Amino acid sequence: MKLAAKAVSRHLGSCLGHRTATEASAQLNLSNGRALHFKHEAARRGTAHMQYITGIALALVVCVFARVTDFERDRSFYPTVLIVIASYYLLFATLTGHLSVLAAEFVAFLGFLVMAILGARKWPLLVAVGLLAHGLFDLVHGHVIANPGVPSWWPGFCLAFDVTAGAYLLFTKNRRR
Repeated sequence: MKLAAKAVSRHLGSCLGHRTATEASAQLNLSNGRALHFKHEAARRGTAHMQYITGIALALVVCVFARVTDFERDRSFYPTVLIVIASYYLLFATLTGHLSVLAAEFVAFLGFLVMAILGARKWPLLVAVGLLAHGLFDLVHGHVIANPGVPSWWPGFCLAFDVTAGAYLLFTKNRRR
């Protein structure tokens, strides 16, 4: 648990950035040699934590919407959410144009795909575990797979979304028993 807390702390520190300039910029070199340049507005306004707030808020909106509309009654709803979430790293890998990055992301994706399928078919709580596991994957992703296509804010956003949705699913599934 302490290791996870330290990793989250390090991740938050790197995202909150210790930026002293009024404006930070980032550059992503794409495979075709062109560069996508963008200004990191959050650093200028002191709102770098917005990725976490947005991830939590969006997860709660999705989960409450699924409950209110009865979408969550369908056993395939949350497994589909897990598959879609895991597929974003494939999209980011595609942006790089490097097959080696795509292959590495695909291997990770397969693990979450299997968890979603088994969760939908046999063990529904495995989907909640899969969401929480994807949150941990977001935490260590940059240390495990070098994917320059991933926006700097994505791991924090996705971590917050995954953990919130996974915890919601665990809590609501356990409450209904």
